[in-house]
Amino acid sequence: MSVPNELNEHITLNKKVRINLFKNAGGTITFNVKNDVILSIVEKNKNIEKNKAKIKIGVIGTCFSRSMFSSGQFFNPGYKELYECTFTQFHSSLFSLTSKPVNLPVELFSDRNEAEKGFIEREFKKTTYKKLEESKAEYVVIDNYIDASQPILKVDEDTYLTINTYLNNSNYLENHENKMLISRDLTPDFFELWTKKADLFMMELKKIIPENKIILTKANIAEKRYTADRKSTEYYYYISEIKKNNYYWELMDNYIIDNYKEVQILDMTNTKFIGDPDHPLGNYASHYESGWYKEQMNKLNASILKDKS
Repeated sequence: MSVPNELNEHITLNKKVRINLFKNAGGTITFNVKNDVILSIVEKNKNIEKNKAKIKIGVIGTCFSRSMFSSGQFFNPGYKELYECTFTQFHSSLFSLTSKPVNLPVELFSDRNEAEKGFIEREFKKTTYKKLEESKAEYVVIDNYIDASQPILKVDEDTYLTINTYLNNSNYLENHENKMLISRDLTPDFFELWTKKADLFMMELKKIIPENKIILTKANIAEKRYTADRKSTEYYYYISEIKKNNYYWELMDNYIIDNYKEVQILDMTNTKFIGDPDHPLGNYASHYESGWYKEQMNKLNASILKDKS
């Protein structure tokens, strides 16, 4: 029997029972059966009763955690049948998330769109936890990509900003007089300081979301990519930087896993997928081929199914 390469579908037996089918990375067909909980990405245009009690999800991380909640065909069309993504904080370091507020000169970010301005405002005003709580998220998905790959600006004593995609090359940095960058090179002193920030972050997060409903995306930056003719090749021009950042990322993930035993883990470190130059958001080592996001969603579905059973 011929089976489509990307199978994500559910079959309704009655109003309460649904069988969820998906094809995983190994090519096998898996199914789950669950009463009252739909854990699948509904095939587009299927006339199936929508789940009225969607699961509210918050994200504090990057595209490694947020892109699976995208309804484009490349990602997970139909994910909204189950999930409502009620909050996103994008590209903030744990240094920033556990920092004192910083004065926001809005005029220096006038060229950014409204969504970006929202991320920037929370980056400066440190309102992430307040906004997450207001979102009524039931679960929150996090990742350590930014801490493993981006530098941090120390504005003042115990006051930090992330040199992320929104601040990099901005008028704010050009006009900032006290550029004290904390290197992401993983010296023992840096890692000891990072672990303290990680503990503070988890403490604040657990005031809002129970530890067993915090979901860590354990992932890595792609070391290989497809060429234009779909042949696999290494990211040769900065592979040493990728490997170094992946080493840092693994250490950070392991710290969370070892010290917060109830956190759920979406382990995406051993999939078959590589970087894709046709990714809708651009050809970067942080952007995988389509199947990566579908497999990640399958793992999230299974994790939440287990949690709710």
